[in-house]
Amino acid sequence: MDRIKAKLEDLRREGDEAVARAEAAEGELREAKLLLVRLEQEHSSLTTKVDKLEEKVDEQAEEISQLKKNLQQSTLRAEEAERGIKGAEQDRETLEHRYEVLDAQYKKVQKELAELEQSLGGL
Repeated sequence: MDRIKAKLEDLRREGDEAVARAEAAEGELREAKLLLVRLEQEHSSLTTKVDKLEEKVDEQAEEISQLKKNLQQSTLRAEEAERGIKGAEQDRETLEHRYEVLDAQYKKVQKELAELEQSLGGL
């Protein structure tokens, strides 16, 4: 009889321990489910942020592409303007030289005219 009581006591203790383990496991399961929900929400939030950042990267890549095109066009216009300036400088130099030649001829003709007037004035 003592053996039966001891056996029943062991079985009750094992049952109580099993219930305690089951309750602990259920608590851990609830915590795990809550953690899973929180992690899923965080994942969703991070996915949204990643999507927005990818859109921003795409927009900035497009903007960079447009800026590169603008830079190329500006560079071409600057090169054209530089060629125009060089051409204008050459034209100016040509005109200055021509002016100097014509001015020298004018002064020569003026001198000859003055000499002619002086020689005619003596007549």
